[in-house]
Amino acid sequence: MTSTEEFSLPTCIEDAESRRAQLTRDVQEIQAQLGDKQRTDSDGRRLTSAQYWDWKKRAQHRLNQKLAELRAIKQWIRDYRRLSAPPLEPATVDQNLGEHLGRLVIILDRLKEEDVDFDREETIQIEAARACLRRLGASPNLA
Repeated sequence: MTSTEEFSLPTCIEDAESRRAQLTRDVQEIQAQLGDKQRTDSDGRRLTSAQYWDWKKRAQHRLNQKLAELRAIKQWIRDYRRLSAPPLEPATVDQNLGEHLGRLVIILDRLKEEDVDFDREETIQIEAARACLRRLGASPNLA
């Protein structure tokens, strides 16, 4: 199992976002390679069965390392955002309720675009938030 001792955590959000994007590309590339059953060597010759399984074992190990690092970076980003968000004053929340709810729906839409699946109850709650926004007359672009 890969630990954070095998890679350094980011020191700023820009570095974290950049590394998350690169790791995501790396993971996708390795996964695509693992799907190729006709692996060849550098001279274009098809790998023998033993060579293929040796290569696959190494590729799977690299994939596991990248996934572990990606999980750590994503957690770092979540923690950073949570800790760097200033607390809201109750009066501000009350005055800007529609705006806050609208931004939350936008965040949920972004998650859905990133293939996060919401269950039936979560979908009902998201649609209820949209209905509240329409009644408040806030954020008309949240159809």
